[in-house]
Amino acid sequence: MPRFRVYGADAETGNDADQVITADTADEAEVLARHRGLLISRTVEIEEASAPAHGSDPPDRFANYPNVLDTATLQSQPKVVAKSTPVKKPEESPLRVLAGAVVIIVVLVWGISSCVSCMKPEDPAERRAREEAERNAWKTEVDKLGAYTAAQNVLERDMLISPATADYQTTYSRATTYLGNHQYTVRLVVDSQNAFGAVVRNRFTAQVTRYGEDDWRVNITADP
Repeated sequence: MPRFRVYGADAETGNDADQVITADTADEAEVLARHRGLLISRTVEIEEASAPAHGSDPPDRFANYPNVLDTATLQSQPKVVAKSTPVKKPEESPLRVLAGAVVIIVVLVWGISSCVSCMKPEDPAERRAREEAERNAWKTEVDKLGAYTAAQNVLERDMLISPATADYQTTYSRATTYLGNHQYTVRLVVDSQNAFGAVVRNRFTAQVTRYGEDDWRVNITADP
């Protein structure tokens, strides 16, 4: 899964507080960073570079190449003269030419009609409806992140033996489903250490309900 380094400052102290976040996209990483109280300046994807094994020598790319300085060997090789055969260009059929012209005309008409529709001013009612839909979509994403975080907190507090070793395998956008009426289902997949120190993978399902700005009720169970 991609990792992103989010640069910014802590919202309370103003100090630099860069964070490395695992997410599907840079937008998801920034949503997580804002939720943790970071004032974002920029986001950069971390590239995973693979290095050659220590002590190994790179292969000799020129080992199988002939010695270009051995002129005697080169002169002894038979000379090959390439002969070119003229290729007769096929004649274009009138039907194919007509079909190509029709396709070009259709594409031009479609492009002109699209440009005309783009130049048409947007209706105020449609603009308000679009803006309201965008605000609702953004609020839903923020609420999904809140439900996901609330489920994580309860899981680490009540279910995991070693919460400090928790490594979640899903992002909030994939793990959280909005059911309507401020109710969410969160499916968590997490790797963490058990009582013997071994890292094991467990799956949990949380039913999360929002009652207020920061009031989340979580009922979480372990999946079989």
